[in-house]
Amino acid sequence: MLYLFNSKQVETVRETAGILGKGEANIHRWLAQYREGGIENLLKNRQTIGRPKKLSVETASKIQR
Repeated sequence: MLYLFNSKQVETVRETAGILGKGEANIHRWLAQYREGGIENLLKNRQTIGRPKKLSVETASKIQR
C-alpha cells in the first residue's frame, strides 16, 4: 500500500483497495496506523484473520515427531 502511494501508481484509497483486493476501510485503517506511529506501528498492529488454531504450537510439534 505504501509503495503504491509513494511511487504515484495510485492516487486514491479506492484505487489502492482495488489493486490490493482489500476493502477501502482496511486501507483507511492501515493509513491511520501508519500516520500514528510509522511503519513500526503498522506492522505491530497486524490483526490475525481466520479461525484460531485448535492446537498449540507445542502440541503440533509433539505430534509431528
